[in-house]
Amino acid sequence: MNLGIKYNILSENAHNKDFQDIADSIFKIGLKEKGILHTVANKGPMILTSISNKTKNLTRWQCTRWAAKRRIEGTPKTLGLIPNEYLIPKEHENRIRGKNGKQFHLSTKGLFAVLSTGIKLEQIYIYKEFVKFLRKQVAREIINHPNPKQVCNPSLIADLFIDFIKNQIHLFLIWHESAGINVARIKTFQDYLMDFYSKVDESFYSKFYKVDKSKENFYKQLLQKNFIITKTIHALDKIALPTINFRSEDNNVNQFFLDRITMAGNYVWKWPYYMEKMQFARHDENNGYSNVPDFIYQPPTGLEIGNYINVNEKNIKFFDIVKEELEELGIKKDYSNNVLNYIWDKSHTKFETVEATTFQVGV
Repeated sequence: MNLGIKYNILSENAHNKDFQDIADSIFKIGLKEKGILHTVANKGPMILTSISNKTKNLTRWQCTRWAAKRRIEGTPKTLGLIPNEYLIPKEHENRIRGKNGKQFHLSTKGLFAVLSTGIKLEQIYIYKEFVKFLRKQVAREIINHPNPKQVCNPSLIADLFIDFIKNQIHLFLIWHESAGINVARIKTFQDYLMDFYSKVDESFYSKFYKVDKSKENFYKQLLQKNFIITKTIHALDKIALPTINFRSEDNNVNQFFLDRITMAGNYVWKWPYYMEKMQFARHDENNGYSNVPDFIYQPPTGLEIGNYINVNEKNIKFFDIVKEELEELGIKKDYSNNVLNYIWDKSHTKFETVEATTFQVGV
């Protein structure tokens, strides 16, 4: 499922420089910090010696071992990648000759910040690992549970969820740029993210300040993509656990999507937490959130994204695009039409399917 190719919504490769510039403007981290973060993002968790072996040979981001240590730990004159939550230190579980010392892992905040170096999401170690995990999770079977007939290839559902996560990352960047917020020293960043994303729904376009004309089309493309992805997921959640009679239910379809969402729903909805924590443990399902600080903002204006996308001088309504996405996922036309008519003016704030399910997931 590739919205960019099908509907000319967004060519992400063409806009990679935009994401780099936006991340640079809202984080404003130094060149040596960029070299350290880029190295860990590209190679995965590393000890100080391994980091400095890479960064000392960089040109623009050149950083010796001593300089790297100061930037990682922080001083009165440096940002401090650990105290400001860009890197997470962890002691070796087993001591290795010549490799003693802490390993430094990229945090979710570090993932956002390292985009300022020009690295693509698909090249970032924790992102790649999480995507691999999510694809396997969507395709897993439920223990002691009859498996319904496959409605579509589970990889299509995984594609949808991955597009959702990628677009959420991009939305974080553009909203903070439009609001002029520097997030470099924000602490408890996980809580900040979870609260921010609790407000990202289909109508997120209405929460934007006035956008510079040169970037308005780029912003609109991302927001249009968000609308379509979010509505598609909302519809699947209702199909998986219908609360009303749509008059054309297919029990096999209901069960198939119920199982897939049960497998992956929490990981998708709370992706910043799981993407970061899965570096240390694979099964964090029971970890929860508490004392999340309020993140309050009152944008004075919204950004109008319209009701359709113009493709080859033809206007295609969002409703029809989402309906086509559902049909590609194996949902019949009359069923998808009834579901979409029911959800279209409602926001999707959680996976209702996950809350109502107690299935045991196979290991």
